[in-house]
Amino acid sequence: VSIYLPTTLSFVGFGAIVPLIPLTARALGASVAEAALVVALMGIGSLVGALPAGVIADRFGEKKSLVGAMMLDAVCLLICAFATSEWVLAGAVFVIGLSGAMLTLARQSYLTVAVPLAYRARALSTLGGVFRIGNLVGPLMGAAVVTVWGLQAAYLVAAGTSLLAMVVTLALPELPAEPD
Repeated sequence: VSIYLPTTLSFVGFGAIVPLIPLTARALGASVAEAALVVALMGIGSLVGALPAGVIADRFGEKKSLVGAMMLDAVCLLICAFATSEWVLAGAVFVIGLSGAMLTLARQSYLTVAVPLAYRARALSTLGGVFRIGNLVGPLMGAAVVTVWGLQAAYLVAAGTSLLAMVVTLALPELPAEPD
């Protein structure tokens, strides 16, 4: 639970905002092409962030990397909620992609160290399932929040799930340092 709960929380929040990004960009005055670019920036951020994420996780450890990424994610989600232009939104979405790369890599790295070899394949498979659950439940939750409170509220709820995931991650045990 301590490993999968924060992942579920963060990916539900992430899933909640993904379909809303183009709507938010359009509401801020972006053209359809610009809104598509804003959405693409999340994937570009994830791609660009993959290598530095590995370096950061190796240098600071998985737990600290996870906590930092979730904190950064929450800040960026708040920026998205209160963005005044499509370019502010675009910058925050790009950084969400960066933090998403860190979350994915550090969570997998933590799991491979924390779980005994005999159970590792099952644990990583379950982690993949948790990512998919977030991508299923998140948009449904986002739609419900938007229906009741509007677009901005969905970003606030997603920031809350990131912060809650961060708190749960703080309860994870520190992993022993691996010999060089």
